[in-house]
Amino acid sequence: MIASQIKTEPLERFTSVRAVVLNHNDLTDYGWEFVKKLLSRYCNREDAMSTPESLVESIKHDSHQLWLLIAPGGDWAGAMVTEMSKYPNGKTALSVSACATLDTELGKESFRDISDALEDFARKNDVDVIRIEGRKGWGRLLPDYTEVSRTIVKVVE
Repeated sequence: MIASQIKTEPLERFTSVRAVVLNHNDLTDYGWEFVKKLLSRYCNREDAMSTPESLVESIKHDSHQLWLLIAPGGDWAGAMVTEMSKYPNGKTALSVSACATLDTELGKESFRDISDALEDFARKNDVDVIRIEGRKGWGRLLPDYTEVSRTIVKVVE
């Protein structure tokens, strides 16, 4: 799905961290370097299958969305990358491809707010299901999702 077809807006109501979806033209070179550094935290894990550069290229070519996670004081707290996919059965999925925060505790506290942002974004873009692949910890942080072989999913209502 191309960026011009995606409905976005800043999501201000979150208590600990707000998540903002950006168009790839919204960041300066410095911003991209910061995002690459953040994403390298995710990509350095043993089970990661992407590089920061490959994720950034996917964002710049409109096949993935970049989310900035912004702390209450306005500082960047993390970055998340999502991808919207249309399946042969006509359903659309929003998948979290990567997520990394500067502060592990802030990240843990903010995942519920982030899931609210994902769900709002999904509803606005006619997404049927949200998929998060990763470690088992995601399931503990988001108990209303169902874990399926380390992939948790939620049907968007």
